[in-house]
Amino acid sequence: RVPPADAERVMRDYASRGYGLIFAHSFSYGDAALSVAEDFPDVKFMIAIGQTIKDNVGAYFNPDYQGAYLTGMLSAGASKSGVIGWVGGNPAPNMNANFNAWKAGAQEVNPDIKVMLSWLGVWFDPPKAKEAAMAQVEQGADVLSAQSVGVIDAAVEKNVLVIGAVSDQNHLGPKSVLTSVLWNLGPVFTASAKTVVDGQWEAKNWIYGIKEGSITLADFHGLDANVRPEVLEAVQKKFDDIRNGAFEVPLNTALPQ
Repeated sequence: RVPPADAERVMRDYASRGYGLIFAHSFSYGDAALSVAEDFPDVKFMIAIGQTIKDNVGAYFNPDYQGAYLTGMLSAGASKSGVIGWVGGNPAPNMNANFNAWKAGAQEVNPDIKVMLSWLGVWFDPPKAKEAAMAQVEQGADVLSAQSVGVIDAAVEKNVLVIGAVSDQNHLGPKSVLTSVLWNLGPVFTASAKTVVDGQWEAKNWIYGIKEGSITLADFHGLDANVRPEVLEAVQKKFDDIRNGAFEVPLNTALPQ
């Protein structure tokens, strides 16, 4: 892990040592990558969640909002109170897209679902995240979406269900983590690297999601018994429809109201 202040130095070091492709895998590394790219036109750079800026800079986007739509459906299907809650760090565009998709998925299952939203104003503050999540539970939420570290701890303590993110987080709460939205960056890393090796590089935006195998849902570990069977069937069908192009999850980066 490289602090944002050191990102440019590290990328310059990589470029000067002859690396042909450098991934700037953080929202905060974009400017540093663009600066280094100017001085190393023969090196290719990939920045996370951005727009193509110049000939040797491309971008990649992991549309985990596709998975968020599915877990929204699951959240509504598992909720007995009709109230679900989301706790996130800051309302950045990708976070907005995730929340909006999660809410839309929940509303497909239950149009009357009540959705709670808490922004922490900071990306990492486990005690604050736990406090916000517990407050949502105390207001009726019985399924949470853990977009910040600390939310799963609250779900375990309050004995409610929770959705994990990025990796299978069931080990953090075996009786609470219903599933997690999994990221697999391997396909986009491999495909983009191959174009460099083959001399077919293009400065473009790479979007790899469910169709490409980059976004999936983790195992339920037996907790799918908490979700109504018809909702489980609907989620599987929706997953298949997204994969084959029959359904496109709306990309809505607007600030949630």
